[in-house]
Amino acid sequence: MRRANLGTLLDDLARGGGREAFVLRTPYRRFAWSARQTRNAALSLAQRLRQVGLRPGECAILHGSNSPEWCAAFLGIVASGGVAVPLDSTGPPEFARKVARRVRARAIVASRSQAGLWQTEPAVPLVVLEDLDPEPPNPEFEPYPARPDETAQIVFTSGTTAEPRGVELTHANLLAPLEPLERGFRKREWYLRPLLPLRLMCWVPLSHLFGQALGLFIPVLFRSTSIFVGSLQSARLIQAIRRERPLAVTTVPRTLALLRDALERELERRGQRESLQRRLRRLEGRPWWRRAWAARRLRALLRGRPLAWVVGGAELEPELEAFFARAGYLIVQGYGMTEAAPIVAIHNPLGGRLHTIGKPIRGVEIRIAEDGELLVRGPNVMKGYYDDPEATGRALEDGWLRTGDLVERDAEGRLYFRGRKKDVIVTASGLNVYPTDVERTLEALPGVREAVVFAVPGEAGPEVWAAVLASGKETDTDQLRREANARLAAHQRLRRVVLWPAPDFPRTSTGKVRRGEVAAAVRWSRGEAAAGRAAMPHVATVLAHVRADLAAGVDPRARLAEDLGLDSVEILELLGLLEEELGVDMDEREQVGSWTVEDLERAAHRPAQPRLRIEMPRWGRRGPVRALRAALRDLALRPFFSLFVRLRVEGREGIRQLRGPWIVVANHTSMLDAPAVLFALARHQRGKLAPAMAIEVLPAHFDPAGHPWPERVRDGLLYMLAVLLFQAYPMPQRRGFRPSLEYTGELLDAGLWPLVFPEGRMTRDGKLLPFRKGIGLLVRETRAPVLPFWLEGLGQILAPGTRWPRRGTARVRVGQPFDPVRRAGSDDPARLTEVIEAAVRQLGGLGEDRSTPR
Repeated sequence: MRRANLGTLLDDLARGGGREAFVLRTPYRRFAWSARQTRNAALSLAQRLRQVGLRPGECAILHGSNSPEWCAAFLGIVASGGVAVPLDSTGPPEFARKVARRVRARAIVASRSQAGLWQTEPAVPLVVLEDLDPEPPNPEFEPYPARPDETAQIVFTSGTTAEPRGVELTHANLLAPLEPLERGFRKREWYLRPLLPLRLMCWVPLSHLFGQALGLFIPVLFRSTSIFVGSLQSARLIQAIRRERPLAVTTVPRTLALLRDALERELERRGQRESLQRRLRRLEGRPWWRRAWAARRLRALLRGRPLAWVVGGAELEPELEAFFARAGYLIVQGYGMTEAAPIVAIHNPLGGRLHTIGKPIRGVEIRIAEDGELLVRGPNVMKGYYDDPEATGRALEDGWLRTGDLVERDAEGRLYFRGRKKDVIVTASGLNVYPTDVERTLEALPGVREAVVFAVPGEAGPEVWAAVLASGKETDTDQLRREANARLAAHQRLRRVVLWPAPDFPRTSTGKVRRGEVAAAVRWSRGEAAAGRAAMPHVATVLAHVRADLAAGVDPRARLAEDLGLDSVEILELLGLLEEELGVDMDEREQVGSWTVEDLERAAHRPAQPRLRIEMPRWGRRGPVRALRAALRDLALRPFFSLFVRLRVEGREGIRQLRGPWIVVANHTSMLDAPAVLFALARHQRGKLAPAMAIEVLPAHFDPAGHPWPERVRDGLLYMLAVLLFQAYPMPQRRGFRPSLEYTGELLDAGLWPLVFPEGRMTRDGKLLPFRKGIGLLVRETRAPVLPFWLEGLGQILAPGTRWPRRGTARVRVGQPFDPVRRAGSDDPARLTEVIEAAVRQLGGLGEDRSTPR
């Protein structure tokens, strides 16, 4: 049965009930929404948009990164009758504002990190994605019954220098390429049922149609689970695959190449790379299951998953495709474009051919023009360019879409991509040079990681030039040119090869190289790096991963925070990447934000302490240990604590029936603080508390070098006792604390309550110290509410530095849990820290004077 509109996807979600529909795996947390929650949030948003005046056919901006909330928001805009206008979360702010003005947006749905951009548009209602309500909406609300020919969304594909150009797509356009896929799934559903829900991971932005099709529409149609990741750092991607075990991963070639590099580095470290490559070359062309078995060591790095890679958004390099194909992975490659909503052709990975973009899907007609350009016609072809009839007329001729891409077709109907028509270089002799052919020749040479070929005007006509990313420290570009020309036809030969001065080429959010920007930069500099633009070997490389707009190179004198605009989270990610590459721990106490790129490069190579390898005490959460802990807590720990401390608790009744999880935050006065918080909780809540302990109090256990064995044994026993009795876990104060932050998120996902003392140390004078910004960062990244505590009197019972307590009375005030992000109206870590500190101060009856004694 043919679907009338995208709103029918809500019916599929209604049938999904409580199964996981969308999952976001961030570096610190796992957020999962069921099909029912997604539908409820979509309908609640649709109802709200109608209430703020969004009428059918009017535009609503959707601005945020991949998440369950994004999916619900898109369906909610559609259900309201509005037209979704998705924007790339990494795009320039001015471009986003330009698009909003162009479409005359009547509502904006944006993530909290993007909300500040839209506060300058007070006349336009703003809805924050993180505030979407997964509770059922008003039962009387009815979704808008859109006609197939009504516009569903407008996708803007223009760059920042040109006037934005929006691709206008109807409900019928978007559903057309999905119909044959859904029909095929329904026919085979009976024997796929044991595998349902399929686990599908998406690494492509949902603001692009490729990401929407594979990350939103198909998972809903296939009654499957779509998994998003919050970081495209290769170590994070590997971790996400290991934990989520997806059946297939949707990605762009650039991200897949980063993953390949990480896997090869790990194999090299284990001394297995060369032997594995030889074994796989011998098995090339054999059945995939034989290759998969031969590559079991490589596949074990990802714990046997995924089985398939779905690759699109840009051309897949043959060598990259061959790497994964040799390892027994199924490679699903296709061809599409935004104007075709977006699927045109798909390659069957069981067909035995590589390097093809497949055959047209059912319902799509293709034609190849005399000059090799691919023309497409079908129900998936766009309605036109928004408010631009002239551009629409140039792109559509008698219903045929001029794609601007050059292809070839073999005798069996398979298509092969040759490049963009506008990129073809016509030499002075009138012969065509396809840049991709020359690029592949260059990339096959030792020392070349990637190449971009383009034309530079010469005296006799256009000349073929290339910019390359080198994989070695010293690369002779003249030698590269000679070796490449020896393999190229006469008209293809390179006039000059230059080294690109930055660690990566400028790219779009889907990984495509911005060929025009590369060519313009090289033409301007004629192969020489621009003055003052240096690529620091390590820092510049990781800067390109942290922020895509820094990939073109950075000034060594630029300050990280003030000049480059890196925030706390980006600096944390930068330090983490350097640690991964160099195998050392950076000291996070230093004011890295005020450093220059040059300063950080020097710090990365100065003598540093080896990385702390701190294993998180997951054994402390096992069933038998929990049972023993509960018994010891009641039979031994509570009586011993009561022997010295008369505990007076205020506010416990206010949280007795609440479930959490929360991050518990308290002031720090004594070694008795953690047990005081523990026994201030109701009996049924005590098993949920997990205090974070500074590793610096047990140095001989966590950093044993230089400590005699009796100290190591003593500190080791004390650590095991802390884990056994309190479910404690280590939290370094100086360096290497990233694993602890990740474990904090793991505890929250398990329903536990991490206890954190944000002052970072106990005070001897009874004054509240300023909270460290790490607590704001932790709350921002985990999205966890905070439960504040105030402790009094424990410093007099067991003062810092004393060995034995004395009897006395202590008071604990328990506050009400709150969401610091909502209270602050911002997700800036510094502001969140201020809000959390203010809540603890208020609970203690203190004013703003930070020197106020307790």
